[in-house]
Order: sequence, then structure tokens, then C-alpha cells
Amino acid sequence: MDEVLVKLVPAPPGLTVLVEPSDNIGGGAPGDGTGLLRAMLKHRLPNCAIAINDPQAVAQLAALPIGARVTLPIGGKGSRLDAGPLSLEVELLSRRDGHFKLEDKQSHLASMCGDAFDMGPCAVVRHGEVTILLTSRKTPPFDLGQWRSQGLEPTRFSFIGVKAAVAHRRAYDGIAARMLWVDTPGPCTSNVRSLPYRRIRRPVYPLD
Repeated sequence: MDEVLVKLVPAPPGLTVLVEPSDNIGGGAPGDGTGLLRAMLKHRLPNCAIAINDPQAVAQLAALPIGARVTLPIGGKGSRLDAGPLSLEVELLSRRDGHFKLEDKQSHLASMCGDAFDMGPCAVVRHGEVTILLTSRKTPPFDLGQWRSQGLEPTRFSFIGVKAAVAHRRAYDGIAARMLWVDTPGPCTSNVRSLPYRRIRRPVYPLD
């Protein structure tokens, strides 16, 4: 991942979607992994956005005025494979109800929930060049209404991180100039050698 991301500064024209299948919400992952967020910060990617499922962080922001700055532990609470919460000083940009109407009534998300979805109470914060949408309910990134309902226009970002594997493409193919799949720690990773196997008879394919 590092070898690819270092080549993305300065940002190429158009939107780059960074796909994080290890934290694939549709596959049962918690949607709060910090691997991609950490990489965005490490490589100083400009004009980024990522959604993190973190009801505790949203609750901590509930009483603060818009524009407030606070140090907040973000994500990293749902999987022992993650590096853990990432403590960031953030500016609170907005708080909103997480209910939104689906823009695509024929999407995979629509087949699961109908024509609307409720992300629970949400907050949008910013740390440097990264805008973070914090949700209270993990939300598969299958509809751009997720962003627009929170006052964020996805086409205006240079990079968006999505926690998915394949089904996000119906929403993002139409606005992305490129998509890159990244390898980060998480329960849905396809890099099986990165998983901490404890009870397994060796040798076994594909580890050996």
C-alpha cells in the first residue's frame, strides 16, 4: 500500500477511491478500522474523506458547539486485528440525523433496506486534509446519499476511502477516475497470511 500511496501526491486529476476490503462492512467487519485512515495521514494525501463507524465518538461530540476543537479517539474498537483507536485533534464541522433516502433504488443496499437507511446520529469532523464522517450505525458504502445527506459532495474530494470489496462499485464507478484496493489489517482481509492463526495443523494451503 505504501508504495502506491506515495505516488498519489500531488493528487492526480479526478477522484481516487481507495477500497479497504479488510474492513468490508457488507462482509461483517465493524467498519471502524483505522488502517486506511492512518495511511492517509502518513502519506499526507490531500482533500480526503472516509467514513468510520464510531458511536462512542459521535456521543462525545454531542454537546460540543459546531467549530469546536477536541482530541478524540477514533475507530479501532471493533476488531483486535486493528491497531486500536487513533487519537486525533479534530474540528467539529457538523452534526446531523443519519437518516437518508437512497439515490439508487436498485442498489444492493436498497435490496436490504428499501429506499432509506438510518446511519444513526452522525458527526463530521476534520483533521488536516482528512474529513471524517462518524456514524453510529455501520453503513455499507453502496449509495452516495450517505455523503450528501451530511452536507458532503463526494465528487469534490480527491480521495475517498470506502470499506467494501465489490458492491460499492455501482455507486462509485460513475464518479471515480480510478479505484485502488489497499491491504490493511482487518477481519475480512484476503491476505490470509496476515491473520493470527493459533490452532491449525501445518502444512495447510495456502499458508505453506
